[in-house]
Amino acid sequence: MLSAAPCVVIGDRPLLECAVNLSTQSLLILFSMFGAGFGVVVSASLLTVPAPRISVRWMGVVLLCISAAMMCISMDHAGYLMDSPIAFIEYLCGVMYGPLIHMYVLAVTGRRRTAAFWIVAAAAGVVVMMMKSIEALMMLQITFTALSVSTFIRGSSRCHGDDVYWTKRLLAGAVVLHAAQIIRLAVRSSISPLREIVPMTASMIFIGFCFLVLRRTFGMRLEPAAVKYARSELPESAAADHLARLERAMSTERLYRRSDLTLSTLAAELGLTSHVLSQLLNQYAGQTFTEYMSSLRVRDVQQRLADPANNRYTIEAIGQEAGFKSRSAFYAAFRKVAGMSPTEFRARTCPIRSDRTDPQ
Repeated sequence: MLSAAPCVVIGDRPLLECAVNLSTQSLLILFSMFGAGFGVVVSASLLTVPAPRISVRWMGVVLLCISAAMMCISMDHAGYLMDSPIAFIEYLCGVMYGPLIHMYVLAVTGRRRTAAFWIVAAAAGVVVMMMKSIEALMMLQITFTALSVSTFIRGSSRCHGDDVYWTKRLLAGAVVLHAAQIIRLAVRSSISPLREIVPMTASMIFIGFCFLVLRRTFGMRLEPAAVKYARSELPESAAADHLARLERAMSTERLYRRSDLTLSTLAAELGLTSHVLSQLLNQYAGQTFTEYMSSLRVRDVQQRLADPANNRYTIEAIGQEAGFKSRSAFYAAFRKVAGMSPTEFRARTCPIRSDRTDPQ
């Protein structure tokens, strides 16, 4: 079991001896601190990535809050925060965790809460802070997670691009974390490794989740964009101008509806080279050309499927008009972006008519 004081400040025991005698609980604490630190790094990256959607910013804030809470918990268990004001930060992050996740879900679904709701939520948070009860804190967190799940289910059809993908995984991680909290409350022993189950579970979730964030948000591949384009740095001012032109071309001319559109032809339309356009999408949009085109086409299809005026058209016809070459490619891209099939989407948003066929 870890000593009440950290190894590095024990005066009569060498640091090497402390490291050799680390117990299982100590290793769990170190693993938890590593996961929380990893979460801090990724959240900082999300908060500083150029020109993101507002949901990306909220994701960064949520990860930063949870990471800070888990870091404080791990340090507290290691004896660093005993009778320290920093322990207040641990509890504050725990209180803010639920509302921040809910604000993220509101951002991705385009929904709003009344001022009265947030006044009641703030009052509940203050009461929990004053009670300093782990049980009350957990109930507050579970309540907000339940609200977030309900809000997401009702508003997922309005989500943009990959937001469905991320929100499902974020809420699933929150549910797993709550299960760990319940287990921790049921087993209150200070000796059992289960004492570290909450920060350890959060760390495992962070490591997996943050890896996905890095891979999908920043387009991380076998050859990262930062390395791939190291010799042809694109200034942010020029990138912002190119992105604005690209977005105008897509919103006004709807070039993505051309099924034969390629990276080179789109670059020529914008007066850019293929290399610059590829760099622009990878470094600043966080997507490959194929991913970017798929997201635009799926969004177009979503808007048309949700309009009752298009009920006379089949799903396949709408997908083909949006630029998809084949039915299989269309359904695969739609599932990846929207988290459901086009048939399910139409049934939810415009239930008057639903196509009968839906590939498995």
